[in-house]
Formats: sequence, structure tokens, C-alpha cells
Amino acid sequence: MSIQDYINQFEEIENEAEELDQDTLEEKIYALEEQLSSDRDYFLRDFDSPEFNAFEKLQKRIKRFKKANDFYDEKATLDIMFPDRHDDDFDEESMNFDSIYGSD
Repeated sequence: MSIQDYINQFEEIENEAEELDQDTLEEKIYALEEQLSSDRDYFLRDFDSPEFNAFEKLQKRIKRFKKANDFYDEKATLDIMFPDRHDDDFDEESMNFDSIYGSD
């Protein structure tokens, strides 16, 4: 898929955003991001190419769109719940369900 195809797909989502419920909107954007991620290496192979610049601009547009539409950010939520989770000595098991709520 070309970068222009991705841009067109994003613009379609933008145009229909008001008609979609939040979950459907998020699903479409996350699917687009996943597709972009799978083609990332192709677009980033030449930093001077127009495709690279368009890829970077599209990622920024998607990020702004998500912020404007109050998308859920799992990583940010985890950072709030576990501010020390990026420390080298952080125990990943402390984030599991049983350690928070206790086992049955």
C-alpha cells in the first residue's frame, strides 16, 4: 500500500468520525496504525524521501486526531497506576490482577 493510500484511508476515517461511535472510531484508527506499523520499515528506508516525510506527517496527524477525540491510552494509564514501572528493578508481577486484588 502506498503512503497516499494510508493518507486517503485516514481522511475517510476523519470525515466519518462524527457518524461513528467511539469504539468503532478507535478500532478503525488502531487498525490503520497497525497497518502503518507493518509497513514502517518500507517508509523509513530513506530519510530524504517524500514518502518518509509523508509518513511522519501522517503519524503526527493521527496522534493529534486521537488526542482531539479522547482516545484511551493504555500506556499512559499504566504510567499513572505504576509510576515506577520503567525502573530496572520493577517487578512486572506487581501489575498482575492477583497482586492488586488478591487471589480468589
